[in-house]
Amino acid sequence: MREQQEIIRHLTEKIQSLYSFIEKSQRYRLVKKLETLSRREMEQKNSLLHIQEYDVLYVKNPAIYSPAVLQELQNKGVLIISPLKCKAVEEAVELREFKGSLAAENARRLGAASRVRW
Repeated sequence: MREQQEIIRHLTEKIQSLYSFIEKSQRYRLVKKLETLSRREMEQKNSLLHIQEYDVLYVKNPAIYSPAVLQELQNKGVLIISPLKCKAVEEAVELREFKGSLAAENARRLGAASRVRW
């Protein structure tokens, strides 16, 4: 009985923590992570990530990409950030160097067209 009460208490704390996170998430920007911009990666991860208009994506390796995925993300106004440059992706979308904090970058880009930041 005592063990069950402890489990219930622990789960209640977890639920409260989740509610707190959800409440704060409306004030902050969530960065969604993709390994690549390939069609396969999008098909596998989009069911979990639900990439929507003006989302921010961190892409680990943008050199692996699908032109259809780039077009889809550009149409949604998605902001792409990455530690690596990729010439083909640079040619497909407007680019500006990614510097400074993500919060400052988000504040500047609200309502802007799609672009990639490095």
